[in-house]
Amino acid sequence: MDLKGLILSEALKAGKITSQEIAIKFGISRQYAQRILRELVQKGLLIKLGSTRAASYVLPKYAGSVEWKFDKRFSNENLAEHEVLEYIEGRAQFRQSLSENVRSVFEYAFSEMLNNAIEHSQSQNIQINVEKNENNLQFQINDFGIGVFRNIMSDRGLKSELEAVQDLLKGKTTTQPQAHSGEGIFFTSKVADVFSLESFGYKLTVDNNADDIFFEEVKPSKRGTKVIFYITCDSERHLNDLFAEYQTDP
Repeated sequence: MDLKGLILSEALKAGKITSQEIAIKFGISRQYAQRILRELVQKGLLIKLGSTRAASYVLPKYAGSVEWKFDKRFSNENLAEHEVLEYIEGRAQFRQSLSENVRSVFEYAFSEMLNNAIEHSQSQNIQINVEKNENNLQFQINDFGIGVFRNIMSDRGLKSELEAVQDLLKGKTTTQPQAHSGEGIFFTSKVADVFSLESFGYKLTVDNNADDIFFEEVKPSKRGTKVIFYITCDSERHLNDLFAEYQTDP
């Protein structure tokens, strides 16, 4: 068996391998091991998890069971949601383990919610957390700005956070109509299994599994806005179905 075949056999046996382990196992340099592993990734025979010296490799059939976490604070200066998404996916490589519909849902929801934080929060920093295990995928976007409910109240002349939530769930609310379609939060809340917004002592939770919506006061009070999006990895939700349902009257 050639070296590539031996490496694939090792990946099958070990479940997860690294270039250092391969170099020691087969008596080759780490640089050569990395080159061979890179070729196997390019052919779709292995999936890379992580980046640089900490990277590991698994067979595609094992990728879905690998747990992965990302947690990083970004400066909100010239920040672009598509660049952050590419940055995360380049390190996680979890896209290959997701079905096309779940991958599309995640990328849409993440981009919309990060765009809201970038454009509307006036927060100097944005904390991003993404976690995936065998069954679930979730992200949190945490800013420290003016707060989504207060922003809507100020922009639309509303008197309470409850009125802001009611306006938000109509599907067309935006704190800056000229900068964004305003439908991002609405559609994201509908395509999640569970979606929540928490800001300055108030929390909105949309539980689509239970077909229910909750709005409550919470303590301690959260400065800015925290978004939590949750979906199962085997979800059958499709963006196109959602858009078609609300096409005429969001």
